[in-house]
Amino acid sequence: MSAGLLELRAPPGELSPYEIGTGFDLELEPGDVHREAREVIRQGFALALGYNGTGPELQVAQAVGRRESSYGRGWKADGVGSNNWGAVQAGRPPCNPATSFEYTDTHPESDGSSTKYSICFRRYASPVEGAADMIRHLYVKRPSVLRAVHRGSLHDFSAAMYDEHYYEGFGATREARIKNHMKWIESALEPIAEAVGEPVYLNGPPRRAGFGLFGVLLLGGVAVGAIRALSRRKAA
Repeated sequence: MSAGLLELRAPPGELSPYEIGTGFDLELEPGDVHREAREVIRQGFALALGYNGTGPELQVAQAVGRRESSYGRGWKADGVGSNNWGAVQAGRPPCNPATSFEYTDTHPESDGSSTKYSICFRRYASPVEGAADMIRHLYVKRPSVLRAVHRGSLHDFSAAMYDEHYYEGFGATREARIKNHMKWIESALEPIAEAVGEPVYLNGPPRRAGFGLFGVLLLGGVAVGAIRALSRRKAA
């Protein structure tokens, strides 16, 4: 997988060089780009997991594809046309040109700096296949990431991705790297949600597993049961 932030990426809040790279249909409006990408994500999800993904599952995977590679179209040089949506790595050089390409990634240091290194990234036959493999790495190989999506916690999602070694990020500490990743993903979630007409599904601080709508309903049922039992005892 992508061990860190690719050389081309910019810190949150700055213009990503992906935005000015080649490979984009300049006639498409930004919203059209996100809607086009959603269809690729939808097909990739079905290919990877065998069922149609939910709104949160699709939106979050799309945000990762947006930030990792600008939907596979942000690569330069040998990466152009690779259809690699998730910055999925393929081992150390030398790279097999039929299945991979050599590119630069970064490793964060404890002083907050980053060290560049060369690594092979995978090539795919189509955007759908590239998106599908990204989704496998996200949700199948890292089920804790999928659980965080279901809880709706942006923090838990970024933390699970970091702890499961999907990314290394940038910053001096684990907490700083997760925080930076949260900002990076959040900045992609909002325009995607607006373009496809849905809410932003990841929000807020860490959440306890199982405590969401189901947890609220469960606690509510327990409380109602307790009140009824108390009423029966008083009536007796």
